[in-house]
Amino acid sequence: MMMKTWVENKPVWWKEEVYGAPVSILTVGTLCRNVAGFFFPMRMSEEEKQRLEDLLKEKSLRLDGVSIDDYISFAGISPRENLFLSERFLVSYDLLSGIGHRGAFISKDQRFSVMVNAGEHIAFRVVFAGLQVEKVWELLNQVDDSISSSVDYMTDPRLGFLTSDLNLIGTGLKLFTILHLPGLARTGSIMLWEEKLKSLGFYLKGIRTGPPADARPLAIPKHLIEQGFHSSLSSPVAVGLIETVGSLFVIGNRYTLGFSEAEIVFSLSHMVSEITKAEMDARQKLLASSKLTLEDMVGRAEGVAKGARFLEFPEAIELWSALQLGFSLNLTSNSISSLPLSLLFELQGGHIIVNLTSNGNNTIKMSLMRANRFKEIFNN
Repeated sequence: MMMKTWVENKPVWWKEEVYGAPVSILTVGTLCRNVAGFFFPMRMSEEEKQRLEDLLKEKSLRLDGVSIDDYISFAGISPRENLFLSERFLVSYDLLSGIGHRGAFISKDQRFSVMVNAGEHIAFRVVFAGLQVEKVWELLNQVDDSISSSVDYMTDPRLGFLTSDLNLIGTGLKLFTILHLPGLARTGSIMLWEEKLKSLGFYLKGIRTGPPADARPLAIPKHLIEQGFHSSLSSPVAVGLIETVGSLFVIGNRYTLGFSEAEIVFSLSHMVSEITKAEMDARQKLLASSKLTLEDMVGRAEGVAKGARFLEFPEAIELWSALQLGFSLNLTSNSISSLPLSLLFELQGGHIIVNLTSNGNNTIKMSLMRANRFKEIFNN
């Protein structure tokens, strides 16, 4: 499938009902496996990587919703063309910055992907809108079962599934939910949740733009990569709570060893439900104590969104955040009722650059297109 088709075919989760809105934005799950009889990827020769890639391409055709045309080889392709796939969390940044034979099957509805030679031999990834941890795990398990019926995995009777990354040994399961928490951030209560979650085996972190700190550089301008959100196999690129952008935060499981998949799924879903309630309570307290301040912030954001000619990515994300908060508290005008989930992705650099007619990285054109996207929403 041509890359342009992937751009034009919007993910099914952009259109589905966002369970847990307006706090929960997205739930992403990754399940890592390695194939018996092969070295770990960092020790494999290119011939071995190609042999493994060919094997997994053949086995992945058993999956519903994919065909051989849905396989994207990342070897020799310009990162500029597939950066938007990383921004959609359909592939990890590890896959973009890797070396040699590697790629991914992406289902036609962009619900799940099967990454090959992205740090581990296989990394299954599933994306759902909102808080849908159980559904993410259910589909991950289904995809894994389809492949494991014909492929032997590296396992240890005591440790479970073996991985090159020690943080993935055991279940190989990493789950995270992206949340919008302006209420807890403004009241300062977010710090208390960080400690509570840490004691339960989960993390609460801020999200930053750009690549993981230890990632290999890509052959495209760094400023373009920094205009988007990316992830490793384990989690989004994260920072401390006070450094986050757009009041966006992520909760995920810290450990894959010592906990069953069912325990991880249940606990994450429960924790996110609790923090969602706390966030909604915090918003109501802010509304009661600082309504005029909130109205000023939201009103300014709406004015900029409707009238700005150019928007840089950091400013656009802060506008998105202020408007999201405004909609949830009925502080915006009646022109629209909410922001579409797709907007959070369409503001990012990789999504904009693939729609530019020229091959340049014209920051002025990108800022213009970003501002126009806000206008389209308010004018429709």
